[in-house]
Amino acid sequence: MAVDYLLFPQEVFGNIWESYHVGWVLFVCLLLSLGCCSPRSGCFPNVGAPYSAKSSLAYLFAVAALAGMLAPTFNLKGAHVSSGPHAQ
Repeated sequence: MAVDYLLFPQEVFGNIWESYHVGWVLFVCLLLSLGCCSPRSGCFPNVGAPYSAKSSLAYLFAVAALAGMLAPTFNLKGAHVSSGPHAQ
């Protein structure tokens, strides 16, 4: 079975994408990580301390611009969630 994973990675990842809510899990992980890394959360009080507010905003906009440029590269049209492994 493990050899099949190596030989057919697109099929395996496609099956995982169809079987589980991968997009939602990644979205929730992103929200949780942003919440924990926020300077106001108190989890990490020294996050962002060496940077000024101006440079922090510059980094935020740079990351947002990069995410905006990469977003069109994701093709989710073929992804769907089914009730079973062979349901169409």
